Amino acid sequence: MKKAVFLDRDGVIVIDKDLMYKKEELELIPRVAEAIKMLNNNDYLTIVITNQPVVARGLCSITELDDINHYL
Repeated sequence: MKKAVFLDRDGVIVIDKDLMYKKEELELIPRVAEAIKMLNNNDYLTIVITNQPVVARGLCSITELDDINHYL
C-alpha cells in the first residue's frame, strides 16, 4: 500500500491570500518545494487539496482555476 499525504494549497503550500484568482498571486511558502520533493523521494503520494470559492463568486472560471493549479 502506498503512503499518501494530503496538503491544503492555501496556507500550507502557498501563502494564504484572500480570494486568490490569478496565478501571478501564487507565492510558495519558503522551503515547501524541498519538503514536497522529500516526500515524493520517500515514496509518498502527495495530493494537493483546496476549497476555492472564487469560481462560485464569479471571480474566475473553472478553466482559469485549473490553469492556476497547473501552474502551481
